[in-house]
Amino acid sequence: MAFALTAAVVFQLTRRWGIALLGGALSSLLGNLDGFLQLLEKGTLRGMDYWRSSRVVARGDTINEFPFFSTIHGDLHPHFIVLPVSITLLGVLLDERLFSSQADAQPANPYRALLPFALVAFIFGAIIAISPWELPMGVLVVFLLAGRWQPLWPLFSRPRLQLLVRVLGVLIGGYILFLPFYLGFEAPTTARGPNDVCIGSACFKVARSSLKEFVTVFGLLLSRRRCWPAFGRRRCCRWAGNGATF
Repeated sequence: MAFALTAAVVFQLTRRWGIALLGGALSSLLGNLDGFLQLLEKGTLRGMDYWRSSRVVARGDTINEFPFFSTIHGDLHPHFIVLPVSITLLGVLLDERLFSSQADAQPANPYRALLPFALVAFIFGAIIAISPWELPMGVLVVFLLAGRWQPLWPLFSRPRLQLLVRVLGVLIGGYILFLPFYLGFEAPTTARGPNDVCIGSACFKVARSSLKEFVTVFGLLLSRRRCWPAFGRRRCCRWAGNGATF
């Protein structure tokens, strides 16, 4: 399902089946660059240590699962179950009929402008109910994609402040819509690890990643073409010798 949804979203953006299938693979099969590094080290993918690819950061002290790892083991973790719902949110935010990327296509009626955010609130609320870890990045994605029609400057313009209020409304609405779930939910108890910081029943592992580990895990996301859905092709960052320019 995640593969099909991602391929559909990418095809809608590019109108190219090859890129659409690659997008589906990137979301459902590939996760980091460790497999590529193993290919460079061994010259072949035979005997690939896929377990190593899921333990990149902090010498295996953390788990950096890629989607197909969870598929192989039938591991129904929240970050795996939430994939189709997260991609649905991306599809809604990138739908030009709901969130246009053109300034002159924005609804003049303020109530009409709020309707798409009601749908986003429902989907976003489902995402957070499934996997609370998605909250920080989810808020950033909603803010960037819903406001991609706005110029980068001035930073604190009136439309951007209005968007900030609407995103806050998405957070509140998403919580209210799933309030029955939260009222009846009881978090499982967890055993505290040696490097864990716990708040109630929620424990967080504290670990540091080197630059190599960071690039290995997030290298696929650093492509300059990844930012154009948020800012448009012409305004997307171009990597120059002195850094990124817009």
